[in-house]
Amino acid sequence: MPNNTDNMDALNYFNNLSSDDRSDFLAASLTLDTDKFDDLGRNISAQQRRQKLVPWTLVDRQPDPVEEPSLPKHSREQPRMLLD
Repeated sequence: MPNNTDNMDALNYFNNLSSDDRSDFLAASLTLDTDKFDDLGRNISAQQRRQKLVPWTLVDRQPDPVEEPSLPKHSREQPRMLLD
């Protein structure tokens, strides 16, 4: 697989592969008799084979802390009494 995955652009992944890895990637894309397809006709078995060739990195994104919005000035004051 590619040597430098830090700055790899997803669109150029295939171009960054060595010739042996390109061959493996293309071989994984070939349709086999036992392949399964989804509702849209995509070969999900070939996609799973290709994903096994790609080095994956787990990214754990912690949610940003949510700050409570400050209340407008008039809502912090005591309600005014309305007199008839």
